[in-house]
Amino acid sequence: MVAPRKGPYARFALGDTLLKTLIMAILPPDSAPIAFGKFLEQLYTRYGIIVGPGEAREAGLIERLRINEEYYTRNRDVLLVRMQRAGLVNQYSDATALVRRR
Repeated sequence: MVAPRKGPYARFALGDTLLKTLIMAILPPDSAPIAFGKFLEQLYTRYGIIVGPGEAREAGLIERLRINEEYYTRNRDVLLVRMQRAGLVNQYSDATALVRRR
């Protein structure tokens, strides 16, 4: 799903169905939940999907394209909230967020 262009590059928007599919691909059945940050790392490592600032730095986007890191931080935070609303993430009082299969 490519979102409407608002700049020189196309954006990719993860829908709920695709998010659930990616979680099922990353987390085997009956596996323990994984940290949200680890999930983002797996999205990048396995599928080249860049969500947060860590993956953007690793891909060289921030340095090479001089993209503001804050955009990726907001992107990560929006995805976390969206996944919480879909019941795909449990967030605990110590700020730990765990991604789980549903």
